[in-house]
Amino acid sequence: MTSRARLLDLYSKTAALRAAGLAREMRAAGADHDAARALEARLQRLMSDMAIPLGAITVSSLRNTGLMLAQFADEAARQRLRASNAADEVLKLQQQIATHEQRRKTSEDAAKAARLANAEEREKRVEAAHPATRRT
Repeated sequence: MTSRARLLDLYSKTAALRAAGLAREMRAAGADHDAARALEARLQRLMSDMAIPLGAITVSSLRNTGLMLAQFADEAARQRLRASNAADEVLKLQQQIATHEQRRKTSEDAAKAARLANAEEREKRVEAAHPATRRT
């Protein structure tokens, strides 16, 4: 194997390793996105299920219910933002993975071409080294 083919093989392996590492990060970001979405949905259900009790209502219970709803709404907004950031991260990582995969494929193709050129060159040298056969 020529040094060019070897270098291209190493580059393709490096690109494949980087893509694999990015895929792990993408799975983690996807899990974070799913967890944030699930928590946001749970908070939304809790807010919609909260009911004002029937009968006499004290000011403090009404204020406490309002404060609790405000906290739930704030946390739901934070989870929405977290999910949005995770989705953006997943998209960014997908693009980076595609770039590394393309680099890997290109370098593998170039390494294959370099190996073929080297083999052809070697074959020509072997043929040139053999004396021509005589015909009589």
